Amino acid sequence: MLRLFLALPVDPEVKAALARFVDDHRPHLPFKRFVDAEDYHVTVDFIGAVPEARLDSLLSAVDKAREKRPGSVRIRLEALRGFGPQTAPRVLVVRTALQPFEPFVAFREALGTALHAAGFTVDRSRPYRPHITLAREGTGPASDAIALPPLAYTAGTLVLYRSDLHRRPMYTALHAWPL
Repeated sequence: MLRLFLALPVDPEVKAALARFVDDHRPHLPFKRFVDAEDYHVTVDFIGAVPEARLDSLLSAVDKAREKRPGSVRIRLEALRGFGPQTAPRVLVVRTALQPFEPFVAFREALGTALHAAGFTVDRSRPYRPHITLAREGTGPASDAIALPPLAYTAGTLVLYRSDLHRRPMYTALHAWPL
């Protein structure tokens, strides 16, 4: 079984700047596990466990949705936030703003429809909040007082990643499509 998700990759210079930011502020970030900088990404859809024999079907489903692709997306990093209880968030993320947002959301909906039609499950029970995960397993409140440096980049690729939970970095790009 392959554990798969679709995401927008993070520009190498932005990855390096975020890694420096995390290293500089680690003593003030109450989390047990920090994400390897090579694993930074903006998730589009988590697909989950997929038998390797179904990989071609998944690739075809994404190809069908590409008629709605938005073109390159400008991604601006906005602020640190915790996901989960304020006293000890499960995850520390950087909230991101995507421009143009509406065409990107329409593309994401087309992806969900194509994946569902091909027999894959995508979770749409919560609003889409694009972000980059920096750390997991909070041990105390995440500080909103730590300001991010102004960072932005343009993503021109959608990537299918495989998760290998026992490796670092844990994500491997399997396929990429131009936006």
